[in-house]
Amino acid sequence: MYQKITFSDFVDAFRRHGREKQFSHEAKEALFEFLEELEELEELEEDTGEPVELDVVALCCDYQEDDVDEIINAYSLDTSNCDDNSDLCNLVEGFLNDRTTIIWSMGDTFLYQQF
Repeated sequence: MYQKITFSDFVDAFRRHGREKQFSHEAKEALFEFLEELEELEELEEDTGEPVELDVVALCCDYQEDDVDEIINAYSLDTSNCDDNSDLCNLVEGFLNDRTTIIWSMGDTFLYQQF
């Protein structure tokens, strides 16, 4: 049986899987919108003739929400040329853009596809 989900359904699915704190509310909204617009999902559904299922655990493995400091520490980025938070954000954004897809950012927080 096929069911098109709403954003509310999406949030409820995270809650049912015990992953309600995996992403902020704003990041969940951005991820939901990103997935709705993803042409690859539509092509996969057309190719297989089957709808794509919502897999909360896979989304939690495939996407990450971190702030600038967490990304700098996780990837040991060299911040010696950064004078302020704006420079740090630019450094992180450039680093992520070179390696993956940034789904959303707000202030010093990024939602990106894991790599």
